[in-house]
Amino acid sequence: MQLFNRKIISAVAIASVVSVSFGMPAYAHVTVKPAQVATSSYSTFTVSVPNEKSIPTVEVKLDIPPGVTGVTPTAKAEWDIAVEKEGRGDNTRVTSVTWSDGEIANDLRDEFTFGAKTPDQDGEIQWKAYQTYADGTTVAWDQLESNNGHEEASTSGPFSITTVSTAVESGDEHSHQDAATSAHDESSAGRWGIYVSAAALAVSFGALFVALRKK
Repeated sequence: MQLFNRKIISAVAIASVVSVSFGMPAYAHVTVKPAQVATSSYSTFTVSVPNEKSIPTVEVKLDIPPGVTGVTPTAKAEWDIAVEKEGRGDNTRVTSVTWSDGEIANDLRDEFTFGAKTPDQDGEIQWKAYQTYADGTTVAWDQLESNNGHEEASTSGPFSITTVSTAVESGDEHSHQDAATSAHDESSAGRWGIYVSAAALAVSFGALFVALRKK
């Protein structure tokens, strides 16, 4: 009987861990949307910045890769916007945009937008971003995607990618569809996590009930 009870308790513990693991959302990071754009087209890009610490985010810097031109940040209340450039005359291009002196509080996210012309050839845009917190800590979102995940204490994480292709429709309509698809996928993933958690907890309590009845 004692061996049986130990097995039941172990099963309950494992199921509880599984439910918590599946119930937790994937660790968020700085992303740039849309995920796909047409070549040689003007698009509005959105930088989504979640706060992943217990202190505010106070600065966000986004590097602008070569090939992306005509960058025009959107005015944003309570944030200062600084633009770095290189070159002269017609060859001048924006190399980075920095939003500072604002605040994204704990457990909140904010969005920063800008317009730009996409590269002329198929490929991908690697958006490297740098998120600075009130204590001076900077998380560099400039690494390749890794299977190791991203821990809260980390100071680096994966960069966001936008695919550039002649096969992609140009115009704001595609951008809206891309955003809607992303939102739907995130919502579905969240619901799936809740369903799995509920099922695992039900199994845990069922096992516990059986164990108590057999005493």
